[in-house]
This record gives sequence, C-alpha cells and structure tokens, in this order.
Amino acid sequence: MFPISLKQKEETKVSILNDRRIIENESMIGGFNADNVNPVSYDVTLHHVILRERHQWQSWLIDSLCRQKHWGRMDSPNRFQRIDISKHSRKNPFWMKQGDFILAATQEIFDLPLNISAEFVLKSNSGRLGFGHQLAGLCDPGWHNSRLTLELFNVCRFGLPLYPGLKIGQMVFQFVEEPSKGYGITGHYNGDKEVQPSRVAIVD
Repeated sequence: MFPISLKQKEETKVSILNDRRIIENESMIGGFNADNVNPVSYDVTLHHVILRERHQWQSWLIDSLCRQKHWGRMDSPNRFQRIDISKHSRKNPFWMKQGDFILAATQEIFDLPLNISAEFVLKSNSGRLGFGHQLAGLCDPGWHNSRLTLELFNVCRFGLPLYPGLKIGQMVFQFVEEPSKGYGITGHYNGDKEVQPSRVAIVD
C-alpha cells in the first residue's frame, strides 16, 4: 500500500528528516507547501472545523432532552459542539476563551509510509501566546488518508485566536525500522477527513 523507495530502504537507523528529506518525501503530506518546510520540521495549519467542549451542565441538558443515558459523561456524543470557523480570518478570528478545550484538525492530510513516523509539536509562537496541547501527537508508520486531530487548550487569561490556515504547530518526521504491523492495520484513526473525538469507550 505504501511503496518505499530504495533511498528510504537504505535508512536503517532512527533519524529525523531534514528539509531535503521532507521535500523528497512530500507525497506523504497532502496539500504540501514548500514554504512550510523548516530545517527539521513541517508547519501544519488549522482546518476550518473544530469541536469545542461544552460545559458539563449543557451536555447533561442535551443528553436529557435527547433521552440519552450518558448524562454529561466524557463519552457523551453531546460533549462537544461542532463549529465551522471558515468565515473567520487573522483579522477576524474565532476566540478561544480561557479554560476552553478544543479538538481541531490540520488542513494537511497525511499518508505515512511504513518507515516514517511523525510527531506533532506546537510552534514556539503558539506556546508563547498561551496555547497548550495534550501529549498525544505521535503518529505511527502506516497512518494514512487522515487529518491529524489536535487537542488544544487555553492556559492563559486572555482569549486566543483561531482561524483556518493558522500555523498552529509543526510535524517532526523520523525514519524508523519498518514495523511488523503498521498503523493501517492496528489503528483507530485512519481515513479521518475532519476532527475526531475519542473512539475508545469510557469504562465505568
């Protein structure tokens, strides 16, 4: 499913891809833009659909009105509000309030070959503004046809701007020894074209 070039096969040690290697492997990044290539990373931008966590009482009320049995639990399908921010821009952003927890996604769609893994990290500018991100950005080899879901939160006292195309973070890619089973076989989140909440059931 994911052909590996002879040049890639020569890489047997774990090593971070530099700018030249990222460009050589640009097919793994849907919507590739050479301007987003850094010395050892690739800038990713914000997609226009986000999921904002509702207050627990709002989730509880919607569950009740829908006669669902979740009653505001973390696995309630009404925990998040889907918001389209496509009409927002740098000059007119959607404001992420203090304490907000938002699931967002990258505009870029990824197809990682079986000898490359990736990890998402916030850009330094995003971190200094006050954005936080859960430590859940590892992308296994074989993860494909998907936008990366981001787990963002506001750790400062001010609102933080969100808008489509915002350079929110960067992906760091590594050559790795090919695993016996890629994420295409073992993973839960392949083929996601929009932001996705957790697919793992909460155990009481």
